[in-house]
Amino acid sequence: MGAGEDAAHDLIYLSSLTDKPLWVPNANEISAEEAYVKALAEKEILPMRDQRVVEVMGSEKVSGLRVRSERGEEKLLEVNGVFIAVGTVPTADVLKASGVGVNEDGFIIVNEDMETNLKGVFAAGDCTGRSHQIIVAVGQGAAAGINASALVAKKGG
Repeated sequence: MGAGEDAAHDLIYLSSLTDKPLWVPNANEISAEEAYVKALAEKEILPMRDQRVVEVMGSEKVSGLRVRSERGEEKLLEVNGVFIAVGTVPTADVLKASGVGVNEDGFIIVNEDMETNLKGVFAAGDCTGRSHQIIVAVGQGAAAGINASALVAKKGG
């Protein structure tokens, strides 16, 4: 679910894992780059432009999506999972003003220890632009925390 770059990128990846991913943009306009849209169309993954998600179905696991058309018609789509990819909004201006290095897309630049260009300033998760998945953010957060703690211990001892 999503209309932008993140959704299109995720769909391309998901198409390698499943036979038939469905694309419900949940928006009037597709904001993903045309190259992504074309690549998805070549894989026969077309946006369901006229549909809005009303409900995610299932109790123990996802079993379907209830969608509603702009005309008010509802239908149930049988699915085994839902990926919500609504994108991110980096706060590049605030970061630039603080002196933290950011790339051309506004994401914080970090090294392998999750440290920024400013000594003692760490970043992790979506703001680094590395992978917008919770498990990756958790791992990055753990690495940043361990490295920040080690830095504080070294300065204090």
